[in-house]
Amino acid sequence: MSERQEQEDRAVGTAETAIELKKHRKRPLLWLAFGVLSLGLLANLVFAAFYAVNKKPFAALPVVGTLTQRTPPRFGFSIYDVSRPLGVAVSRDGQRLYVTESAGERQVRVFDGNGRPVGFLSPPDTDKGKRAPTYVALDGKGRIFVSDSTSRAVHIYSPSGEYAGRVPPPPGDTSATPLGLAFDRHGRLYVATAGVEKETHRVLVYDAQLQFKGAFGQRGNGPGELEFPNGLVVDDKDRLFVSNGNNGRVDAFSIRDQDFGQVLKADVIAGQGLPRGVALDEQNRLHVVDTTNSMVSVFGVGGDRPAQLFTFGEFGLGDGQLQYPNGVAIDQSGRVYVTDRVNDRVQVWVY
Repeated sequence: MSERQEQEDRAVGTAETAIELKKHRKRPLLWLAFGVLSLGLLANLVFAAFYAVNKKPFAALPVVGTLTQRTPPRFGFSIYDVSRPLGVAVSRDGQRLYVTESAGERQVRVFDGNGRPVGFLSPPDTDKGKRAPTYVALDGKGRIFVSDSTSRAVHIYSPSGEYAGRVPPPPGDTSATPLGLAFDRHGRLYVATAGVEKETHRVLVYDAQLQFKGAFGQRGNGPGELEFPNGLVVDDKDRLFVSNGNNGRVDAFSIRDQDFGQVLKADVIAGQGLPRGVALDEQNRLHVVDTTNSMVSVFGVGGDRPAQLFTFGEFGLGDGQLQYPNGVAIDQSGRVYVTDRVNDRVQVWVY
């Protein structure tokens, strides 16, 4: 065989080898594509079979958002430097966290988005014996509202932390202790109150200019009655959810003009130990802090009736464990902040 012929043979062999290598490189991609298609087909078959058995239309197949609604958050980290924390509020972007403490200096501690302390809030000319911050909420302007059980007042601070006065009490009412706070999309303020007198177990309503407009509820355990109401939160359907503490349930009241203050019986969430703080996330999941059971119960409230989705937290000292938690807040990124009262910390959970 001539030298020229040998070179041609080697060239052909090299080209054939290259072609074979390309074929082998394509095979894993083909198998991967086949696997993805098979999983998709299997998922569709499972969903179709389920809905056929349950007589549901194929168009009603759940979307990803429905499936992830039942995925509980995971523990992220804890924020310390608080003493017996009760209430918690967070700015929508998660860059400012406000925590009321019921021991120590009894102030509102302020943290940045990474959990670092950046300041505190307290009424002027007071010491720790004259204040007891309980719950905290932010309005649409970024102002900070703090209920105080010692002064029986709701204190106001500017977004930068300057003291801005008090919310005026209802005419002739000086005995009620303010607890949970919430704002609706119209800027109205709702204040849960309790006290010795029967009529103090109710919800006060203020307009956007903080003028007192009325109240609803009274002490008792019947429909529309309250026993130490605590946390409040408003959804986009004009429902006010009230943690009805000693009644072991969460009630929903209408805040629509035509039936304002009427209890919505179908939206009652029962079976709670001692519900305290409540908060809603972007997926219409209602988070209820159950103090005596040291956990957070989560309900889907976007449909006709509430549906329990899951719980998270358990009694203990470790990460993800709670001892008599009280408050809860959620930012727009899905971080859930829970005041872990006896463990002197705020736990941060992440969806």
